Amino acid sequence: MTGKIKILIILCCLLLSSSFGSRVEIKEVRSTGQGSKLREAIDNALVRAVKQVNGVTVSSNAEAVICSSDIFVSSDNNESFLNTNMEDYRKTIRTSTDGHVAGFDIISQNNDSGIYEVEIMARIPVFVHDGTNPHLRKKIIVLPFRTDRTCFELNGDKVSSSKVVDTLAAKLVSEITHTRRFSVLDRKFTREYIDEKEMILMGDVIPVDKEKLNQVLSTGYILTGEISEFMYTYTKEYNEWTKATIEKHYVSACCDYSIIDFATRQVKWAGSLNLELNENDLEYSNYSNFTIVSLLNYITEKMADEITIDSIESIFPPRVIDVTQDGRVVLNIGGRAVDNGDVYDVYSAGKEYFDPYTGESLGKSEKWIAKIMIINNTSKMSYANVIEGNLKDLTVGDICRRSKDIPDDFSSSSDIIGHQPTVEILPGGGVVLPGD
Repeated sequence: MTGKIKILIILCCLLLSSSFGSRVEIKEVRSTGQGSKLREAIDNALVRAVKQVNGVTVSSNAEAVICSSDIFVSSDNNESFLNTNMEDYRKTIRTSTDGHVAGFDIISQNNDSGIYEVEIMARIPVFVHDGTNPHLRKKIIVLPFRTDRTCFELNGDKVSSSKVVDTLAAKLVSEITHTRRFSVLDRKFTREYIDEKEMILMGDVIPVDKEKLNQVLSTGYILTGEISEFMYTYTKEYNEWTKATIEKHYVSACCDYSIIDFATRQVKWAGSLNLELNENDLEYSNYSNFTIVSLLNYITEKMADEITIDSIESIFPPRVIDVTQDGRVVLNIGGRAVDNGDVYDVYSAGKEYFDPYTGESLGKSEKWIAKIMIINNTSKMSYANVIEGNLKDLTVGDICRRSKDIPDDFSSSSDIIGHQPTVEILPGGGVVLPGD
């Protein structure tokens, strides 16, 4: 089986899984309406049914269409309308409301002193999110970083600044998506979205598919920044004493970045990245492995990883969600956001403190409990062993922060056990920004 076929099979499995995508379902709802004519009473009942399911805003267009259609208004004979024109009326409603009403049946009707009152069972299409509801998470968009440079140099080869900022934005979208802390919204493929939307609006789709429209989410936060440096050099140095040629690799990338509250333009988080890598850090054996594309991807991946760890994990540090009977510590982080061998310090939260001037929370005091190492991770969770401290001191809810002090007698390879990670799927989850 070729690699392309394997990738295709995996993608098909993801598309067919219940945690990926969305669908339109038909919801039946009872509703009543009144009017001087039977048709008017049904109109009002339909409008009320749409509002019950989709809300006043969504149903406003359907209401206008239902109430403005005068195809049967000239008929004063309500019995004739009921017996002769009802099926035509149902078809008209389905078509004119662009699928907001799939159909209806009259349950009961009566005429009291010239006022008709009907009860109907309406069938209203409803857009349903599969998996985690995106409204449970804060929404964020990643915008290309700014720079005052027209191009950057990678060992003498020039790369346009637009290519650098676009690649970094794509890497950030990928990294932040896998943290499952935000619903990351697309702002890159707008043209493709508009083309698909226009195709749906042309009417050459089944009516219920139109319920997919008017579902676009607006952002709550913006991640963006400015790149001041992005470079790579490669040199060879000949050592007279050892008679050996030493290859020197050097990467330097600098940027400032911010997470901005869209509604208020308040900066919720700000940081700076000063990335420096040498031949000991680079995951290549010699310069022949490097191309402009691979260099660009490598450096921007490192930048995106550092920015995500610094910002997202500082705002939303991983937490202990279970301590198993066999001594494993389970964290609410997985997928590409964590690797086997990563080491975390675990803290318990204590007393909460408040700023005496603003009254804002300054956070809670933290007491170090233990140091843990990731031994296995799945798409949404990870498992760790305690390498320092006492397992019995850990409790659900403890905070985990990446450790910069890794014991010399622990390696990221010799202590890794457990099953291999599962196939990565679309993450889901829900978190709330502190202070909101």
